[in-house]
Amino acid sequence: MDLIESVFQKVSLKDVLEMYGIYPKRGRNNYICFMHNDKHPSAGLTKDGKKFHCFSCGATLGLFDVVQHFEQCDFKTATKILDNKFHLELFKPLSEQEKAELDIAQQRRERLKLRKQQQQDFEQSVLNDIVLQMRICKDALRATHLTRGEYRDGTWENGELFFFALERMSWLNWLYSCICEQDHPDCDFDYFYPTEKNELLKKLYKGEITI
Repeated sequence: MDLIESVFQKVSLKDVLEMYGIYPKRGRNNYICFMHNDKHPSAGLTKDGKKFHCFSCGATLGLFDVVQHFEQCDFKTATKILDNKFHLELFKPLSEQEKAELDIAQQRRERLKLRKQQQQDFEQSVLNDIVLQMRICKDALRATHLTRGEYRDGTWENGELFFFALERMSWLNWLYSCICEQDHPDCDFDYFYPTEKNELLKKLYKGEITI
């Protein structure tokens, strides 16, 4: 039995995915794809459970590919990581230095994972705030729009508030479309603010831009 087959006999692709905190959503075989900015589950395991395939971006990865992707390492290092993690005893016992290096790599992964989660949480909180502000603006527009009676007798008292809500609604829609990476028509905002999601979120986080 060769090295690769030895790994397959003892470790499943599902085990490896769970090692990196990847679990199915909305069912047993619906995964958020980690190869692109996936908003909804668009990936799953093949029937034999040996491949992770995304129907959105087209990525297909095996057990070793997943390890190499997250660890940014070569095949040999990926095999050693699996050997150490799942106690496969495929190699001679690790030296204290090798164990220390693996521990440092694990700590680095955990920091990166925490940072990514914090970024995702911040992005979601920004989107929630934008949606809330949109609802407030929509209510204001409905409450202050020009009625026929006001048009006829010239008594529209809420015009200033109406146009303020209308302008703010335009800003909120633009922010939302940029953060969700949706297409939007060119407008004045493109000339004054970054349209790339990460740059925009960075400025929002620093308080350089407010919602």
